[in-house]
Amino acid sequence: MDNSELKIQHSAGVFRRFAAMAYDGLLLIAVLLLALAVALAVNGGDEVPRTIAQAVVALVAFLFFCFFWMRGGQTLGMQTWRLQLENPNGDAVNLKHCALRSLGALLSFATAGLGYFWIWFDRDNRAWPDILSGTQVVHRPKTKKNKD
Repeated sequence: MDNSELKIQHSAGVFRRFAAMAYDGLLLIAVLLLALAVALAVNGGDEVPRTIAQAVVALVAFLFFCFFWMRGGQTLGMQTWRLQLENPNGDAVNLKHCALRSLGALLSFATAGLGYFWIWFDRDNRAWPDILSGTQVVHRPKTKKNKD
């Protein structure tokens, strides 16, 4: 079996990716509420200007995903669904990969998810964030434990 067949066999599917995104979305909402509460407190309890609030949301969301991706290649949602973000050459995912994945995710959501459904058309089962960043999300099946 060549390397491309191996990638296709273990590439994460659309359902698993969206399920992990739903988990991560709930966690991210909690983190964003905390960040916006801090911004509100820093602003003396007055309304935070829209552009500042939008910048806080964008920065916190980016840092949330970068933290997990660079730390071990998995967000908490990805861990639950046994997904792993990998750099095909074996190096750790870096800030550039994170930035390009984030851009790919924005483009994917801006087109009603087309960038993720692209997996069904790509011969290597890659979504737009995978293609833009040169990384891949793979599914790690459960391993059987010895019953001795």
